[in-house]
Amino acid sequence: MKIEDLLLNEGNISVIGNPGTGKTSLLRLVVESALSLDIYDEIIVYTAYREEYDELLKNEKVKLGKFFKTRFSKFFEGVELFPSKKQLLVIVDDFEAILDENKRNGNVKKYRKNLEAIMYKNIRQGIESPMEIQRVYDKNDLDLSRYMMEKKLRSYIDRYIDAKPKYCISSSKNLDDLPFKFLQHIQFSRLNRGFPLGHFEYTSTHKLNDYLEASKEDYWGNY
Repeated sequence: MKIEDLLLNEGNISVIGNPGTGKTSLLRLVVESALSLDIYDEIIVYTAYREEYDELLKNEKVKLGKFFKTRFSKFFEGVELFPSKKQLLVIVDDFEAILDENKRNGNVKKYRKNLEAIMYKNIRQGIESPMEIQRVYDKNDLDLSRYMMEKKLRSYIDRYIDAKPKYCISSSKNLDDLPFKFLQHIQFSRLNRGFPLGHFEYTSTHKLNDYLEASKEDYWGNY
């Protein structure tokens, strides 16, 4: 199946594979195909590997995802819904790597400090903080990073009426527990392992990437 068919077919896309199996190369091709098809008003890319997308980010339709706000003046309050005016493609390049990056770069720490500030402010004002805030605050760093990411991804649906963004998410682990349904699935096998007939056979990331760059419009394995 061609890359463009992933975008034209109904349903979100999951891409599962170990580090180095070509997930980023595939997602770059997805972004390039989306630009060629011109069916999305905006393509939002979340990635721990920004340098891989530098050229694509020069296109005004491609935006680097803003991870998390550091202020929550209306945390857990009702959100006014707005009509959805844009067709969005949301790319998440390596969900697990992004979760780890949020711990390393201080995003998790900032988020927790702001939750703490909200609770202290409520105490000073004699207001009881919602139990949900305490529940989120008590999460370990990895679970809090995951909560933050899922909350951000859901916002493209939660804030807009009849919003139907298309998600293309890669990860080294199964994505079944994410709050999105995936109708299209791509699974990479491990490196240095032969594929059955009909699948790619390769022994190095370099060889696979060469193939991808030379065959952007060709059939993409079995999935």
